[in-house]
Amino acid sequence: MRRCVMTKDQIKLQAHIEAKNAEGKKWMDENPGSYYGMTVTDPAHWADQGITTVEQYEYQMEYYGLFDYIANLTSKGNARYLLSLCCTMDDLNVAYEKFNSNYEHDPDPAMEAEKAWCEDAA
Repeated sequence: MRRCVMTKDQIKLQAHIEAKNAEGKKWMDENPGSYYGMTVTDPAHWADQGITTVEQYEYQMEYYGLFDYIANLTSKGNARYLLSLCCTMDDLNVAYEKFNSNYEHDPDPAMEAEKAWCEDAA
């Protein structure tokens, strides 16, 4: 039987994801009918994707969210192009600001509610 040894960073990552999931569960309990997708907490799952630290995980989650946001308003190809050079959270923030300043759209009520929840959770 093979035993998996986790690094300190992976232990922190697992605890971080478990805390995020607990926040999401609490939010669902406080807002009946709402949905929060629980994230896999197994560090091996994330290691298979090259993610072993909290910082890498947070970057990847932010990247996925921004990719979906841009793709839903324009196209997947445009989202890939706009995010292709992003390597840091600062890069993602700049891409988000640039996209929003160049894209005229009415705020989506669902996105505004999610944004408010994310700001409250932070």
